[in-house]
Amino acid sequence: MQQDLYDAVRRDKNLYFKNLIETQDDLVDKQNLLNLNKLEIDQLKGELKKKDGQIATLKLETTVINEQFKNKKDEAEKNKKEAGILKQNTSTLEKNIEKLKVVVEETAKDFKQLKDEYKKTVLDRDNLCN
Repeated sequence: MQQDLYDAVRRDKNLYFKNLIETQDDLVDKQNLLNLNKLEIDQLKGELKKKDGQIATLKLETTVINEQFKNKKDEAEKNKKEAGILKQNTSTLEKNIEKLKVVVEETAKDFKQLKDEYKKTVLDRDNLCN
């Protein structure tokens, strides 16, 4: 009977020892997995920081490009207004040119008439003096 108790205690001790070894192995496996997960988390954090930097750079570039686009758009609008003003000025100048052509023609006619009158007057004078 004492031998049976001794054997029972020994079996229990062996079973507990076996369970202890398995639990320690599981614990080591879980610690290794935890360390691996920590390493992976650190790598992912590094990648996130890198991508955050890229995003910040792209946002800055986008802001610069949008500002350039706005400036070009404003410049195009300004040029469009200037083109309209220049077209209007050109139209006004063309009208003035037409008016001046008429004035030049009238002045040429008046000059011709005055020249003819002068010639007639000089001819009359010469006829009277002779």
